[in-house]
Amino acid sequence: MKKNYQKILFVLGIPFILFIILVFFGLNKTKNDVEYYKSIGLKLNGKIEAVEKLRYGHDYGVITIDLNYSNINEYDKRNELKRYLGVIKNGKADLVFNSIGSVKKGDSIVIDIQNYKVFRSGKLIKENIIGMPSDYIFTPFNEIKSKINL
Repeated sequence: MKKNYQKILFVLGIPFILFIILVFFGLNKTKNDVEYYKSIGLKLNGKIEAVEKLRYGHDYGVITIDLNYSNINEYDKRNELKRYLGVIKNGKADLVFNSIGSVKKGDSIVIDIQNYKVFRSGKLIKENIIGMPSDYIFTPFNEIKSKINL
């Protein structure tokens, strides 16, 4: 009986320990993402020109924005970072976006690095924090790189 109890504990314990480890790494990545966003200090607004969903799912995609204003004119860290916000150049931005299902071509967007607001026909339709996809098992950044046209 004691041996069966130990086997059950082992079989249930391993997935539980793996889950705790994944949560810990997820919280650490979230903390790193917040620091990354703060270090950039990006503020921009403009009109969404294109919306591309990722096969990765989880409501992530890439949005192309025709910029009215940006405090950063050029930004491209694709070759330096494994996880990055996107690319800004030539008055446009291709950004990783964590609520792709809520935006459409023609919407206006305002980003203050950790938060965004989406407007449709002048009315606020979505307000949330910006987040990056996790990459525990599958990293979507190769797919993201292929969707960035700047």
